[in-house]
Amino acid sequence: MDGRTFDRFYISGEITNEVTGHHTLPANTLRSSALALCYSAAEYCAPVWSRSAHTSQVDVQLNSAMRLISGTLRSTPLPWLPVLSNIEPPALQRKAATDKLVEKIVKHDSWPIQPSDILSPPLL
Repeated sequence: MDGRTFDRFYISGEITNEVTGHHTLPANTLRSSALALCYSAAEYCAPVWSRSAHTSQVDVQLNSAMRLISGTLRSTPLPWLPVLSNIEPPALQRKAATDKLVEKIVKHDSWPIQPSDILSPPLL
């Protein structure tokens, strides 16, 4: 995994006081910071790498960002994190990015790429 996503999560973690669990910024500012720093890096070229076996490594960092935003502990079940942080789950964000790219490709039939190139079966 690229260290930039981790570094960005670390920066967003520095915004809070992890020792006491108190946020030094309002929740909406913390959420915006995590979205800008962590999720933008994770969504970059997501249609290309989303079929990789290493997506779980990125998801771990995104889940940590959601825990930071929602103020929950590690014992909180993963399915609840998107609900509590009001952020779409990483898998759905990757699918939305892929769908958006496929729509662009369909609109521009002169491009040297076909939708089937992106929608091919996952790599093993």
